[in-house]
Amino acid sequence: MISDFFIFVGKWLQGDEQLSIAKLFIAFGERLKEGSRKDNRKKNPKKRDYKAKIWGAFFSLFGLIAILIALYIEEYFKNLAIIPNELSILSLRFSEHVGVALIVLGLVSLIVDFDSWRKYFQERLAETIVKRDYLKTLRKEQLTNLQTDTLIALFEMEDINKEDSFLEYFRAKLQTFIASPYREDIKNKLIIRFEDIKTKKNLVVEDIISYKCKKMGKCIQERVRWENDQPSRIVDFQITLEIPDDVFNLPQTKRNHKKQKIVIPKGDKRLLPIGEKGYILPLTKYLDMDGLWVEVRGKYVVEKSELIYFTMAHPSHKTRLTVSYPEELQLSTGYFGVAEGDLKKRKIYQDLFQ
Repeated sequence: MISDFFIFVGKWLQGDEQLSIAKLFIAFGERLKEGSRKDNRKKNPKKRDYKAKIWGAFFSLFGLIAILIALYIEEYFKNLAIIPNELSILSLRFSEHVGVALIVLGLVSLIVDFDSWRKYFQERLAETIVKRDYLKTLRKEQLTNLQTDTLIALFEMEDINKEDSFLEYFRAKLQTFIASPYREDIKNKLIIRFEDIKTKKNLVVEDIISYKCKKMGKCIQERVRWENDQPSRIVDFQITLEIPDDVFNLPQTKRNHKKQKIVIPKGDKRLLPIGEKGYILPLTKYLDMDGLWVEVRGKYVVEKSELIYFTMAHPSHKTRLTVSYPEELQLSTGYFGVAEGDLKKRKIYQDLFQ
């Protein structure tokens, strides 16, 4: 046992008056033996930590012994006027270096095993893992695994990523919207009239929608798209763009854009037709303009029996929809992807059709 070894070394050194460290070795050996007995009797749950500290002390003291032995032999040769050969000198130096290395190893083991240091390194490691600089070095697969582990810990559910789970659907269908450009302050107005007040067969719908394009990352949305899937006839169409004041006043913007407000009517070559259903306007020249204001005006004729609806082409924040229609018609609303409790509805009567 280690304790017996230290007691033996201490008794061996007691014969030399110059090495008074002998008592220290004997006391340390007896202390180890006593500590071992107490640990076995009480079955201390921290036995593993205790042994780690003992091993650290053992390495340090063993290193000290190696250094002392090397110094003792070197002093012994000097007293006898003996010149050691190269191999002996090399052995002594090697013993000294091994002793220093064991002392350092033992001290590091003791220091790291302290609760305060252990907590410090655990906190530092956790802090390093969640730092952005570290996360940027991970591959997409590693980041996905880290996200899964975080959700498992947050909701305490080991099977949160099972097949056909909501997490799987979220990653496949919804996750990309988090980092995509969006629209803000959307105001959509539908003005519905009869094309012929006598026949009341067809409806003329004027669709007016305005919003601000907001950046997510480096750019806003790539294009403005307006499309009508219903069997209809487009009567008129127009897109208006307005550059925000703070962006337009920049020297670079003024060099590239002469007008702050740009009107693009039906028939303009910049409008790309989608068959006979609508138009697309690329925003290539405006991608870096956060807050670009867009207004789309579409006017079309549709049969009274057709359903009038609209969908969001991009993630949208703060939306307001106003519908004006003749009293002879009945408005029936349906919501998809939005909880009805999150909506504020208000009915206003106006004499628009008299």
